Amino acid sequence: MNKKKLLLFSTIGLLLLALAGCWDNTDVIKLNMVAAVGIDKADDGQIELTIQMANPAILKAIEQGSMAEPSWTVSSKGYTVFEAVRNMLSTVDQKPYYSHMELIILSEEIARDMIGDVLDLFERDHETRKQVTVLVAKDISAKEILETKCPVGVIPAFHLSEIINNRRAKSTIRELALMDLFKDRNSAGINLVIGTIHTKNTHQIPSTIDDLLIEGGAAYRKDKLVGWLKPLETRAYNFVIDEVQGGVITISNPLEKEKKLSLEIIRVKSKMNVAIKEDKGLLQIDIHIDGVIGLQEGTADLTEEGKIDKIKAEIEKTIEEEVRDIVKLAQLEFKSDIFGFGEIIRRKNLSYWKKVKADWNSEFTKMPLEINVKSVVIRSGLIKNPNKPIR
Repeated sequence: MNKKKLLLFSTIGLLLLALAGCWDNTDVIKLNMVAAVGIDKADDGQIELTIQMANPAILKAIEQGSMAEPSWTVSSKGYTVFEAVRNMLSTVDQKPYYSHMELIILSEEIARDMIGDVLDLFERDHETRKQVTVLVAKDISAKEILETKCPVGVIPAFHLSEIINNRRAKSTIRELALMDLFKDRNSAGINLVIGTIHTKNTHQIPSTIDDLLIEGGAAYRKDKLVGWLKPLETRAYNFVIDEVQGGVITISNPLEKEKKLSLEIIRVKSKMNVAIKEDKGLLQIDIHIDGVIGLQEGTADLTEEGKIDKIKAEIEKTIEEEVRDIVKLAQLEFKSDIFGFGEIIRRKNLSYWKKVKADWNSEFTKMPLEINVKSVVIRSGLIKNPNKPIR
């Protein structure tokens, strides 16, 4: 066969492959695409699975002016999550597809001591999107969250995902993907912190999605939920693990003590370490923060020599206090290394890690802490001094 015929047959073969398509393809309009999953413990002891599904057909109709709901929720029960998933097929007309999930929400009861059992399915299943965000519902069921109403044309799970994206700018949420949860859970040198979702009014069922807040964190020791992090505690935690992406730090204005000053966080670089000397460990945290003055109460002149240095010192003091408080909380109350100091020891000093590994959380609680914070005020916005009346 000459080269021209070989090229012709090769081209025809490629065209046939391109035109053939997939033998088992399904029209996307007919699929039940799962946007979020909620897992609760039912009154009878079974697992209750709630799924929120987005309907592409209805979404297309909404674009054309329809007032139909773009999503709906259904629930099923089983003695395991896998059984509940299979029992869902008795309720829905088309098989749910989990490959585009945005959220997995665990009720507090499930999260407290069953997290490994209920998430096992999602680790095994090839269809599950491993980048899905996991949240713990506090003082409310996962089902109640997924049944919360949204404005017309908005899928609640997608709306909540956007809230999480916005919260990144405040750094008051622990955003944890499913694959990172598995990685941390399988490590002996770190314990989980999972983001939390709750209502603005405690113990009140939300009527709309605006009644929900996504902030704070649920702290673990091994597979047991041992405490909660408030929003500012979560930000301090993010400072330690180098996951602060933005936010505002408000301090007492060192130039006028009864006034406030707010710094917008531009960049943060944090580094954790454990120094081992004479078989004893020292926890070390170094934080470098660049910021911009976003607001200054009062009329003090920032251009005067030494004034910015006073502001930097107050910022560094504030961050150091917040970080010291969250480490003490983990050591004294949670008794859990939620930061990953143990992982640092495992990587850098394996011989020492072998000595402390079996009882690392206990060893962690005894270690002293050294914090070094360095701040840089890049600029003061568009003005050097606040506006004040001429007298």
